[in-house]
Amino acid sequence: MSKFIVFNIQLLPVDRAAESEEVGPDGYLQLFWHLNEQVKKVLAAKALMLTAFRLVQDSYFAPLPATPVTAVENGADGELFVLGAFIKFDKTSSVEDLYTRVTLFEQQEGQEGISGRREYPFIFNPRAHWLAVDTQSGRLPSIKNLEKALNHFLKGIADEHFPHHVLTINLVSKKDELVSVLERAVGFKKIEVDLTFKNGPTSDEVLDDFAENRLHRLHLRATTERGGVMPHVPQTIDGIVRNAAGYGRASITFVESVDGKNVTTSFQTENAPETVGGRQQRNEDTTGFFRRMNSRLLELARKVGHLGD
Repeated sequence: MSKFIVFNIQLLPVDRAAESEEVGPDGYLQLFWHLNEQVKKVLAAKALMLTAFRLVQDSYFAPLPATPVTAVENGADGELFVLGAFIKFDKTSSVEDLYTRVTLFEQQEGQEGISGRREYPFIFNPRAHWLAVDTQSGRLPSIKNLEKALNHFLKGIADEHFPHHVLTINLVSKKDELVSVLERAVGFKKIEVDLTFKNGPTSDEVLDDFAENRLHRLHLRATTERGGVMPHVPQTIDGIVRNAAGYGRASITFVESVDGKNVTTSFQTENAPETVGGRQQRNEDTTGFFRRMNSRLLELARKVGHLGD
């Protein structure tokens, strides 16, 4: 069973000038085409260790070559999505036996010794500009590290090839869980939100206002002092908070009633990621499976209001 978490990757117009118009699906495909060309050059030069994102100590994360795939089998003129994988590995120059301490492997000149290699398939849909990454049963790096890694790989490309746009990347979280917190809370102690605007049309008043004014990033922090509690989310920021699941992140410290007692609890949207998933069927090849996952990704995008019908 594969389960994918989802990231919203956006190239937002800097201003209202003609060159800052939305890039559309072709622009997002171009973004990943440039990434793939960069990956191929890195692998040819055997320089992956130098360009990979360092997670912690000697643990690294990097993209592998990807390929565009038609969303419908044999669809020559069909819509495309990108199919690829990330790799995580630990750098090591030698390996020894746990009990005897005898060296089993020692790196030679021209070699790159690694251990713990694991690959994480991904699909990128350019219409939704959503990236879905296989969690590999929870072995994926943390959300924060993944967002940093994606920025590491894509920001330089975006700056060079899309100079009139701003790259933003955020986890897509479950809005119903965020709304559940807002509805069951009897008070709020701290609310922190990071939010950007939506690439594409929207009927949401907050996101539309952000887009109209090209507000690329908003960081909001609302707190009480000396043990005080906000009885409700202030109306002035309610719409901002509710949009954090799809276009940013939120951290909320709130009070709820549990068995008749008021209990202080914390909630982070990154702990409630939206997912798509499924199991490869017997009569289904690997590409067919990822086509089906791409369809489910689009279904989710429509369900949460990110894409129209």
